[in-house]
Amino acid sequence: MQFVETICYLKTFMVVVLSGWYEFVVYKHFRRNQIQRNEEDIRGKCVVVTGGSSGIGRSSAREFAQRGATVVIGDVDLENGQKVVQEIQQQTGNKNVSILKLDLSDMDSVEQFAQKVSAEHPRIKILLNNAGIGSSKDENIKTKDGFNIHIAVNYMGHFLLTNLLMKNLEAETHPRIVVTLSSYLLLSKLDLNDINMDKSGFGFKNSLPYCNTKYCLALFTRELGRRTKAHAYALCPGIVDTPINNLDNFSGTLRFFYRIALRTGASSANEAASEYVMYCALDKTIQDETGQIYRFRKHFNKANEKVNAELAKSLWEKSSEMVRLNERLERITKNTLT
Repeated sequence: MQFVETICYLKTFMVVVLSGWYEFVVYKHFRRNQIQRNEEDIRGKCVVVTGGSSGIGRSSAREFAQRGATVVIGDVDLENGQKVVQEIQQQTGNKNVSILKLDLSDMDSVEQFAQKVSAEHPRIKILLNNAGIGSSKDENIKTKDGFNIHIAVNYMGHFLLTNLLMKNLEAETHPRIVVTLSSYLLLSKLDLNDINMDKSGFGFKNSLPYCNTKYCLALFTRELGRRTKAHAYALCPGIVDTPINNLDNFSGTLRFFYRIALRTGASSANEAASEYVMYCALDKTIQDETGQIYRFRKHFNKANEKVNAELAKSLWEKSSEMVRLNERLERITKNTLT
């Protein structure tokens, strides 16, 4: 039975990777040169970026700074993050770039970050939920809040942060929430009764925590579109050549094909930020849309079809309880008033 499940998984994995590679090649050679940017003006507007010290987050922070935004980076790595801030300031000439400590594995840290940002920036134009971790080990590492580390960093931290900053977002004109996820959400097997995967295990090559958390983000985006005034957009950047792609998780044929995909069908972090993140964060042609998933500057139909509205609602309610959302919102409101 396990052998059959493994074969089915590998088949689906190859379909996901190859379809993404094919769409990227089509985009790169036939659609990219036809791009006509029609972006909102964000000069002087506040943009919050999680995971901005490396990868897509770092490149996105630079893109926002180049457009004159006030950029607040939330990252656990303050030492490297300060260097990134200085680098972005020098490259763009924009001094309104800063970094604050944000440990998405710790819900108290998320609350503290949100409190500081809320106090300093009453209006937030864009929140980019980008930070994340990729590869898994056999050990089910738990955070102090009792979450699996992937559930905490990739999803729960962002769920809490977004809700704690919602008043600031809704105080702005046409605010946007942008979430970076992955095509691997198509491989997810999410069970709300076992969200920390204590019973189900981590799946083939320990891939399930990553896949499940990306699906959680997709469900979260759909429910944001239903519940909030801020418009929510999720994007799959395709294969991006960043450190999150750990080939040690693959072996044999899988590693061979994935290495080819990286060489022939991967974007750089700069390309992903400039072309895909900025599309969801700024493009006027989709400003009236919300709750949708995009890949290569168009709707990602397979991912949108997988998102179940009832499951999205149930996940929201369960997540609210698990992070003690109402309690934390009350503290944020009380501290803001005082």
